Amino acid sequence: MKYFISTLLIGIGQFIFGQNPDILLDQRYHHQIDRIDIKNPSGFTTVKPYNRADVIYRTKDTIADPLNNLYLQVDNALFRDTDTISTSKRPLLKHLYQKKPDLLSLRSEDLVIALNPVMDVKIGSKNELQNRLFLNSRGVEVKGMINKKIGFYSLISDNQARFANYVSSRTDSIGAVAGENFWKAYKTNGYDFFAAKGYINFAVTKNIRLKFGYDKNFIGDGYRSMILSDNAGNYTHLKIETQIWKLKYTNIFANMVADYDYGKFGTSGAKNFPTKFMTFHHLSINLRKNLNFGVFESIVIGGDSSGKNAFDINFMNPVIFYRAVESNIGSGGNALLGANGKWNFLSHFSIYAQVVIDEFLLYHLKARDGWWANKYAGQVGLKYIDIANIKGLDAQIEVNAARPFTYSHSLKSSSYSHFNQSLAHPLGANFNEFIGILRYQPHAKLFLVAKYFKIAQGLDKDNENYGSNILLPNTTKYKRPNDIGHVQLQGNQTQTNLVSLQMSYMIKHNAFVEMDLYQRNTSDSKGNSLKENFINLGIRLNLASRLQEF
Repeated sequence: MKYFISTLLIGIGQFIFGQNPDILLDQRYHHQIDRIDIKNPSGFTTVKPYNRADVIYRTKDTIADPLNNLYLQVDNALFRDTDTISTSKRPLLKHLYQKKPDLLSLRSEDLVIALNPVMDVKIGSKNELQNRLFLNSRGVEVKGMINKKIGFYSLISDNQARFANYVSSRTDSIGAVAGENFWKAYKTNGYDFFAAKGYINFAVTKNIRLKFGYDKNFIGDGYRSMILSDNAGNYTHLKIETQIWKLKYTNIFANMVADYDYGKFGTSGAKNFPTKFMTFHHLSINLRKNLNFGVFESIVIGGDSSGKNAFDINFMNPVIFYRAVESNIGSGGNALLGANGKWNFLSHFSIYAQVVIDEFLLYHLKARDGWWANKYAGQVGLKYIDIANIKGLDAQIEVNAARPFTYSHSLKSSSYSHFNQSLAHPLGANFNEFIGILRYQPHAKLFLVAKYFKIAQGLDKDNENYGSNILLPNTTKYKRPNDIGHVQLQGNQTQTNLVSLQMSYMIKHNAFVEMDLYQRNTSDSKGNSLKENFINLGIRLNLASRLQEF
């Protein structure tokens, strides 16, 4: 595969058109673009991260959202043909922050480049008082463009943290920090981990864009994604986006970590982890300017029982719906398919939905007998911006659900996961979830966000696999109960209520002082319960918020 990709990149390098790096995967940033799209639909929004060229296009001639339009223009000004709005009136020490978003920047005919520090420093307290919570992330990002043809981006950070109990418990059980990969112990109940991403992107033609590197993706218009999310850590992948007329077609070919055994490999990263390959296709069409529909398929191919990796050149086929190809070569990969849609209306509302089908048999669906392999998941949500014409007051509600054993496979190495974390929803499967979000931006620099998560999930009990843990093979050998009789939330039914409030103020471009308040209550059918309250205070620079909402 490495030789194939290298040859591909060398070949297409002779036919490159203009390209910019992407923005970060950031819920706040996405919401700002959502507001513009709801008021003035102007393109595709399902595939993220957005390329900066797309953001420039959306904000070029619109004043649909005065609260955020100037911020978006300034943030991407370095990559515009002309930059008349991001120059600082008072640069620091004459040479630093000559442009508002960037510590150091250079713009010439052949090279555009910017260098920035990144930081997320928080200190917090919880109801138990001992072992104070903290996060200490420091690093650097480099972004730029060469000859107006090749975009590039790199971010590295060193991180130490002590998380709330529920986050620590999850981290210890899977051997990975949420949204990242391996870690090492740090002081008392702390974690030390290194985070990095980097890629190049370019356009083969004005309609075909390629990206190759180490990053993650998000497919959907909701707060969560049941199709492909940024829940897991970064992974090496080749991404091809083709946009013609009202169609956008996305291919992702990714190499991921499979069946990571924390006890076997530890957290040093000194050994080669077993790998798996994922191929993902998404076809999206704008039926109308404000109405979008998409279909997708993905196949995860893990190693066999002997540990041999199962990559086959057939999986580099970029054509959608090649389940027949997989069958004809005798592959036992984990295949998913489904659809998504979005409708913006009345310049204030957006309805969106997703459905994922892992496996099913119509006979068992009609019989309603709870066959274990009727595996599917779904999402439906509504966004309402400028509630009652109050500028900057927005609401969102969303419902997510996944049947038992969805995303799992008969081979542990072929589960829909990367480095022991779900590639879709962070809860895995066998759950129902309601999300309510209220956002208020009374000023261009002040952001208030309140969230409520109500989660019900059926966890494993009595040493049996009830379908919530997608990392467990879904065979009777691994303690799966009978073939029929499976119901939603079976097992140890667990209820979680999570409430959070975030207040942040942008003191300088992409520099935020913020306070987070959390209350999380969990109880299960065995009589266990856990209540946690904690508060964080901190400063964040050029990084997205590190969210741990599960």
